[in-house]
Amino acid sequence: MRQGGRAQRGGLTQDAATTAITEAKLKVGTVTQQASNAVATGSVISQDPASGSSLAEGSRVNLVISSGPQMVTVPNVEGLTQAAATTTITGAKLTVGTITATGKVISQDPARGSSVAEGSSVSLVISLGPQMVTVPNVKGLNQAAATAAVTAADLTVGTIIQQTSNTVVSGNVVS
Repeated sequence: MRQGGRAQRGGLTQDAATTAITEAKLKVGTVTQQASNAVATGSVISQDPASGSSLAEGSRVNLVISSGPQMVTVPNVEGLTQAAATTTITGAKLTVGTITATGKVISQDPARGSSVAEGSSVSLVISLGPQMVTVPNVKGLNQAAATAAVTAADLTVGTIIQQTSNTVVSGNVVS
């Protein structure tokens, strides 16, 4: 019987584990891959039989090797409220990263559909809403001057209605 304890130590790379197994006059058996958020890619997660088991020379030791963290798809949260985006992100086994402002999500990083490690963070840019401007006072101006003042304030002229007035000159803005 050969002592298998020297053959495996926790956290060895697959190559190091293979070397240790063969040096102990044992053989590498089945090698399978498994996702792990705790064990580095390419390192041993577990073995069968366990370290320290007594085995006959030439016996096989099966290995489970980490393929790295579990990958998940980044969900699309653009257009959602911050609360809904947070719920969606955490529901996908991700964490919310940097958040800028409040309102609805206008962009995210990484982009939706990206494949990232489970637990990765998704940063959000949240809309502050439209930029606010002051509406100019155009009462009493003629239509051309009123239109120029409205467009100069980065606004657009809406519906124009003709109305009679006893106090405002014809062609000028009543309200």
